[in-house]
Order: sequence, then structure tokens, then C-alpha cells
Amino acid sequence: MSQELSQGQALVHLLESISAAVSRTARMEVLSMKPLLTPPEVEELYGINARTLAFKRSRGGGPDYIQEDEHGLVFYRHSDIEAYLNRNRRRGS
Repeated sequence: MSQELSQGQALVHLLESISAAVSRTARMEVLSMKPLLTPPEVEELYGINARTLAFKRSRGGGPDYIQEDEHGLVFYRHSDIEAYLNRNRRRGS
């Protein structure tokens, strides 16, 4: 009986893992199709920390962004994020 329970628990764990992986893949697909991304979405999709983006914005650096007014929401276009990443690409020696 305990072996059946253990196998059942393993199966539940496997199904939960598969579900999480499918959900994450679907989320990435949704984000990649959005024309504008918030800083947390940029972090999720491109791996650039949202706090780093805020710091760079405050110093006049980082990727180009869209902001309606001085204290409004900030959005990024995929092309601007990708251009920023390409500008900062370095080759090893």
C-alpha cells in the first residue's frame, strides 16, 4: 500500500512539474507577443533586473523606454531591449 502511495505522490509531483513548465512556456510566449513590456515583464522575459532598469533610467542610461509623463508608467519595446543588449554585448579575449 505504501509503495502505491509513494508512486502516486511521485506521479502527482511529475504532473505538477509538467504543468508548471507548460505555464511558464505559455507565459513567455504571451510576453513575447506583447508590444510593450513593464519593467517586471522585461525582467521575466529578458533577465534584466527591474531595479537595474530603474537605476539606469535615473542615470540616463539603459534601454530606450516610453513614459507618458514624469511619474507615469514605464514601458519598453522589444526592439529597444534587444538593441540595448546588442550594444552591451562583449567578446571574451
